[in-house]
Amino acid sequence: MLVFTEYRIAHRGLFDNSTAAPENSLPAFKKAADAGYGIELDVQLTKDREVIVFHDDNLHRSSGVDTLISDCTYEMLQEYRLFHSDEKIPKLSDVLSQVNGTVPLVIELKNASASEYAELCERTAACLDTYNVLF
Repeated sequence: MLVFTEYRIAHRGLFDNSTAAPENSLPAFKKAADAGYGIELDVQLTKDREVIVFHDDNLHRSSGVDTLISDCTYEMLQEYRLFHSDEKIPKLSDVLSQVNGTVPLVIELKNASASEYAELCERTAACLDTYNVLF
């Protein structure tokens, strides 16, 4: 845990929702890693069991659509943009590739139901099993 005392943590990436790097987007995570910040992010499962990086359980705040994440497949989510940008909701595996082990990550597991929590843990752990930490 000492590594976290050496880094400032960028909550949902280094973002500005009025730019091309909105929260929880690949550009926001790249900006954070490039600036040397650790990154806090939230993960949850889609209807088709993909681990995505997204904070809210609903698309309303970020995309203006009153739809639950848990009711959407990953493909369906790709139809929506984050905060009027060109950015889409990323998979955890895409964020891990983007950050490439250069800074610490704080991953919060979100879940719609207690019954899905174990699966979210397992799928997140599987993504992290292939993640090489470089710092």
